[in-house]
Parts: sequence; structure tokens; C-alpha cells
Amino acid sequence: MGAKRSETPQQEVTGGLSDPPSLLPLEAGVGFRLSRLVRNLKKDWAEELIEVGVTPPQAAILRAVGLWPESSVRFIARALDSDPMNVKRCVHELEAKGLIASGIREGGRTSRRLSLSERGANLVAKIDTLARAQQKWIEDGLGAELLSQLLRSLDRLEPLLSKLSDDNTTIAEGDV
Repeated sequence: MGAKRSETPQQEVTGGLSDPPSLLPLEAGVGFRLSRLVRNLKKDWAEELIEVGVTPPQAAILRAVGLWPESSVRFIARALDSDPMNVKRCVHELEAKGLIASGIREGGRTSRRLSLSERGANLVAKIDTLARAQQKWIEDGLGAELLSQLLRSLDRLEPLLSKLSDDNTTIAEGDV
């Protein structure tokens, strides 16, 4: 049998040095913590969605179309802070599955307007149930007050970390 290791993870990483280099500890880094959290949430969400037969990007698009019926691909892409070509590709996949329909808005506008099919609306209801269960699980773990604080903090942090600004996230009259 091998000898039992007595080094702590920090000693193991630093080769047992008593004074490791002055680095920001991983657990103190907001970026590291958020990345790990997002990775775990995405993995769990993808596993939940397997049972309904869609990917996380497809579920997000379906939910967005459910929230903003008759919206354009470009609007959905902006709302999701996603690449319009990726959204367009997912929309085509969802159309092929019979979950989304698209058409030209009356009045001759050339942008495609998206709407849920009956099957799509039923699926969005199932996805919403899963999203609500996830939200409840998080609330049960944190408590309503802490969850509210977290959401407010995210509201302040998100604009700092993303390319979103008030100018391009506002829903313009012609977008919906």
C-alpha cells in the first residue's frame, strides 16, 4: 500500500512551498465562480431537456417566441444576446420539428415573424414547468430574500459583463 498523502490541495499545487505565489485564489474570483456555476447549470438544464427532445438553445428560442409572439429572428437573437445566424439555424430546426411557424407580417414587411405551433405551445408549457421547478429548487436552497438579492445583483452585473446595453435591449415597436 502507498503512503497516505498529508498535503493539502494548496500544498500539492504549490509543491509544498510555504509561501505560494501571490495569486488570486480560485474561490475568490467572481469569473471562476460564475463560470463553474454556469457550466453546472447548463449541464443540468441540458439533461432536463432531453426528456422533451430539445437542446437548451432551442428551448430558449421556444420560450422567447412564447413570450413575444410574432417577433422576428433578429429580435429573438437580441433578446437572447445570441448570434442571429445561430438563432436562424435553430429556428429552421424547430420549424422542421413542427414547433415554430414563420410568416411575413401583414403590411408587406419582409422580416419573418415567428409563432408557436400548437405542438410548440404545448412543449413551451412543459419547458416552463421545468424552468419553474429549477427556480423553485434554487429558491428553496437560498431562500426568497437571498434569491431576490442574487437576481438584483445579476441585473447590475450582467450589463458590466456583456455587450448588452440599454440601447439594444429595449424592445422597439417594429421589432415585436
